[in-house]
Amino acid sequence: MFFRITLAWCVLPLAACSATADSVEPTEPTALAFTNVPWTWTADAAAGCADGSTTGFGSNLSPDGSSNVLVWFEGGALCYSPGQCVTHPVGPHAYSASTFSSEATSFGAKGIFDRSDATNPFADWSFVWVPYCTQDLHAGAHTMNYNGTTFHHVGDATARRLMTDAAGVFYAPAGSTVVLAGSSAGAYGALFHVGDAAALWPMAALHVLLDSGPELAQPYLPAAQQQAANASWATVYPASCGGGGACAAVSGADTGWHKIVGAQAAAFASSRFGFLSNDQDRVVSTGWGTQPSGDPRLSCNVGQPCEFGLVPASGRTLPGIQDFRVNVVDPAHGHVFYVSGTGHQLAAGRAGVSLATSQGGTTLASWLGTLLSGTGFVDVYP
Repeated sequence: MFFRITLAWCVLPLAACSATADSVEPTEPTALAFTNVPWTWTADAAAGCADGSTTGFGSNLSPDGSSNVLVWFEGGALCYSPGQCVTHPVGPHAYSASTFSSEATSFGAKGIFDRSDATNPFADWSFVWVPYCTQDLHAGAHTMNYNGTTFHHVGDATARRLMTDAAGVFYAPAGSTVVLAGSSAGAYGALFHVGDAAALWPMAALHVLLDSGPELAQPYLPAAQQQAANASWATVYPASCGGGGACAAVSGADTGWHKIVGAQAAAFASSRFGFLSNDQDRVVSTGWGTQPSGDPRLSCNVGQPCEFGLVPASGRTLPGIQDFRVNVVDPAHGHVFYVSGTGHQLAAGRAGVSLATSQGGTTLASWLGTLLSGTGFVDVYP
C-alpha cells in the first residue's frame, strides 16, 4: 500500500519552517513533475528528538524524474549514561529546519549527493535525509531520567515516522531501486530499518549501503557496552532477529549486535549489502570510549593500545574491522570496500568525501556501481 501524506514543505535556504503530517490517506500517489530543485525540509510534529522537540526530514527531488530513491540515515554520537548524555553531552539533542539548512549547505552536495559528478551512480536519484537527534542508533524506545534531565531515546519511532512520510512523497514503482544507507551511527540505523524500507517500497529493488559503522563482534564491541545501551534505550530489534534473540542477548561470545547483519541479510536475500570503512577508522575504534564502569577504551591511534590491548602494527587493519570482514559479513549477501587509513566516512556526511577514493585501482564510484548492478560486486580491501 502507498500513501499520500499532507505535509508542508520549505525550500532551502530557510529561516523557520514548521508543519504537521495532518492526514494520511491510502491512495495511489499522483505523479510529480520533478525539476532540479534544492534540498527541502519537511517538519513532522509526530517525530521527536532527545530533548522532546520535534524534527522532520530533508529531501532533494531527482532532476530528471528518476524513480530511484536513496534514503540516508545521518550519523553522529551515541549516549546511554548521565555522563555521556548530560554531564558531557554529545549531540545534537534537537534537529530543526535551521540545523538541516546548515548541514545541507556543508554536506548536501558531497560524495553520493554530488549531482555534478559524472561517475556518481546516484547522481540522478531522489534523496531523503533522515536526521539523527536521539543518540540511540535510530533504534531506541525509552525515556530516561539522567540526573534529573529527561532524555527521549525515541529513535526507532522517529525513523519509522520519517520513512513513512518520505514514502508518501517518493513513489518507487516496479523496476525502480531504493537504497537504504547511512554513515557511522546512521549505518546502524539503516541496518535496523531494512524491514521498514522493504514494507514501505514493496515494488522496488532494495539494497543497503552502510558507511563507517561496522557492527563489531565481541570483544571488539564489548558486551558490557551493548547491555548498558540496551537498558537505557529499550532497543527495538528488527523482526528478523525474532524479538531480539542472539542479536540482543550479548551473553555469549557469538551474540550481540553484529548478529543483526546476518539476520537482515538472510531475511532480505534478494538485497545486496555493501559496507564501507577505513581499515584503521579512528572514530569506530574510539567511538565506545571509556564508560563510567571503567571499561577500557576500545581503540586508539595506530601503535597505541587499542581494542582491549590488541595493538596493530603501523598501517595494519584494526582487528575488529578485520574480524567484521572475515567473520561477520556473509559474502553470499554482502561485500566490503575498505581503504587504508584512519579517516571516517567515505560516501557522505563530511565535507572531504570523494567518490574518486580508490583502493587497489578500484574507485568508490565504480564499486558503488557494482553494488547496484550486482555485476562484479566483490570485496575490495588493502
